[in-house]
Amino acid sequence: MEPYSAPPTDPAAFDFALSLATRIALSHDDPNKFLDWLRQYGLEFFIKAEAIPAIPKEDWPALGSVLGRAILNHLPDPRNDFKPRKLPEPGRNDPCPCGSGRKFKQCCGGVGMPPMDFPAELLLPHVLRLLSKKDLPAVPHRRFNPELLAAVARDWAEKGEADRGRLLLEPMLADSRHLDGRHAEPFDALMDIYLTLDKPRKRKELLAVGLAAADPVLRSAARQRQAVMLQDAGDLAGAWEAFHAAMLDNPDDPSLAALEVSMLQGMDESERLRERARFWAAKLRRREDAEELGDMIAMLENAAADPDSFAERFMNVSMPDMVALAGLLAGMPAVANPPRIEVLDDGVGVVHDPMDDAAYEAWAAVLDEDDDEAIHAWLGGHPEAWDSLRVIEDLLGDIREIEPTRWLDDHVHRPLLERARRLMQAAVAGAAPKTLPWGFPDNRPWHLLAFWRLEMLATSGRNEEAIDAGKEMLAWNPGDNLGVRFTLANLYARSGRQADLLALAESGEPEAGAMAFNRVFALHGLDRKGDALSALADAHRDSPKFLKYLLPENPRPPKPDRFGVRLGGDYEAWLYRASMRAAWDDSGALAWARACQPALKRLG
Repeated sequence: MEPYSAPPTDPAAFDFALSLATRIALSHDDPNKFLDWLRQYGLEFFIKAEAIPAIPKEDWPALGSVLGRAILNHLPDPRNDFKPRKLPEPGRNDPCPCGSGRKFKQCCGGVGMPPMDFPAELLLPHVLRLLSKKDLPAVPHRRFNPELLAAVARDWAEKGEADRGRLLLEPMLADSRHLDGRHAEPFDALMDIYLTLDKPRKRKELLAVGLAAADPVLRSAARQRQAVMLQDAGDLAGAWEAFHAAMLDNPDDPSLAALEVSMLQGMDESERLRERARFWAAKLRRREDAEELGDMIAMLENAAADPDSFAERFMNVSMPDMVALAGLLAGMPAVANPPRIEVLDDGVGVVHDPMDDAAYEAWAAVLDEDDDEAIHAWLGGHPEAWDSLRVIEDLLGDIREIEPTRWLDDHVHRPLLERARRLMQAAVAGAAPKTLPWGFPDNRPWHLLAFWRLEMLATSGRNEEAIDAGKEMLAWNPGDNLGVRFTLANLYARSGRQADLLALAESGEPEAGAMAFNRVFALHGLDRKGDALSALADAHRDSPKFLKYLLPENPRPPKPDRFGVRLGGDYEAWLYRASMRAAWDDSGALAWARACQPALKRLG
């Protein structure tokens, strides 16, 4: 007779019935107490879930015995090293365990129900839920399917209990010698949990475990994760290198299709996206499990047919909260009450936000709830919020943590920054301050938004607009608390404006590090080779790490500084290479600096 496995019509009710039964079963050492509870009361919960047929109450004892024994015989019991404490099967002529006094064959053994099956994926999650945090690391992971444990951990994380998921999965992934392809799911789950818990060091360590794995399936999962992280960090070349390594390890992994298409979508590579989406859709259609991959195949076919609108559909699925916010931004009212600038006696300006402190506290309370629907509802009900630089800064500060894409830039970042720009222009039109110093806290939203707009202009190739924005920022805040001079220096270098770069580099006190090397670069570009060599000797003497990273083709990246960026240190030198090496190479300054190395040694 086949095991009874009819699916319940009410999964939530069935889940509750199993959870309750598991709790009662594990709370008693005597299994008969659990069976008595199930026969008298517990059966009702399974009947309501339609997991078993409704029967007259006088038949509950017999059916309860069958169901209860099935649960106990499959229940992973922490008191028995997570193995079921199976009940011996009564003989047909033995007294029935239910206590009726009748023979088993004439009582519970004759209920007519086929054997009932309770696989681990049904019972184990309820058992693990009952464990305390300190007991979770002791779960014998090798006894259970790693993918099942990953699913349990993900479920906990989605319900706000990510730390329980961490404690469940960490011991399983601690020793790479015992990991195989089945551990790709736990690896991905724990990487996500570390991201939720803001544990970058642990995330980096786990990634290293995955990359060093002997199993190609697990190693491919780690490579895919590495590709996403590198793309987030702006290292596109490294991201694609990791992606192709992942393909070599596990070329048939369907998740590679989604990863490649999403990477191309983020890079605005429409034609390449069309080509690769068509390739992947055809490849997945040929698989035996093509029916199970139907949603992914449909997504790829849509991307191949219309790559330009794919981003919109992709965002609707992956980030519906951003799509909802974009809708609000599209309907922003005209500027009605811009910030006001108070000009003090010395010409210093102080920005006064039009939103009063009480209203802003109400907004901050909604924002702290981290509920996108509540945030959007509040903004929709308070159109005056769009005139507040503080509100716009809060919104963008959170959104900037999300992986950038062209869609986000076009539909969220740019509208918010352009709104901030209109507010600033309206504010300046009503006053004429000489400066807006960062030292006044009320001025800081202004400067942060202006700096984020400067970054947007620079990364989108609008160099001249970005240069004008940078010069304006320095005029408003000569103290340059946000490092605008370094962004402006990169823009001058990319635009071939060497005289402006030299003037910027020499505008303050003599500096070591990045600005000193910018001065060298500018002097070389102005064909003042003698001055450039002298400046290079001074810069190299004060910041010897810079040439160590600037000159070689493939230097090993240093570890980021723990607190900020140490001036003249390895990481500052690496950041300078990342932003300026292409300009040094294209202008010939890189080859010239290499040729100057013997002279630098003589100059000491």
